[in-house]
Amino acid sequence: MMLAPPDDRSAGRSAMTNADPRGTLRVRSSAGILSMSIATAAPLYRLFHSPGACSLAPHIALEMLAETCGVNWEPVRVVIADGANRKPEYLAINPRGRVPALSFRAADGSEQILTESTAILLFLAQRHPEAGLLPSEPTALVRSIETLSW
Repeated sequence: MMLAPPDDRSAGRSAMTNADPRGTLRVRSSAGILSMSIATAAPLYRLFHSPGACSLAPHIALEMLAETCGVNWEPVRVVIADGANRKPEYLAINPRGRVPALSFRAADGSEQILTESTAILLFLAQRHPEAGLLPSEPTALVRSIETLSW
């Protein structure tokens, strides 16, 4: 399964905030377990995405949050063209087998998975209002949601 470590474009980004007591990221795959040392801590978010899929908008939003708010996140590539989204490892993350999927820690500390681009974008905008991802004026807000749903 192609659940790859961060893209080369994000390799230079050092920002990670939530401490991982083990200091290791482990991803199970059909080839075994891929372990990577994490320099500082685990990211706040992990976005499971595929090149050319509808996961581009959440990818851009997370890049904006990283730049404007210092939000730390990790892209995890799930190559649809290789069928990685239909493998048991990914279906355990998203039983629908679709991308994107966003992994995050809830307020109670539990790991949560959120799917579908519109839901992910609305969640990120609500969780980080200081970034101004969505307008606050009601008509402008619903017009933005209308565009997201198109």
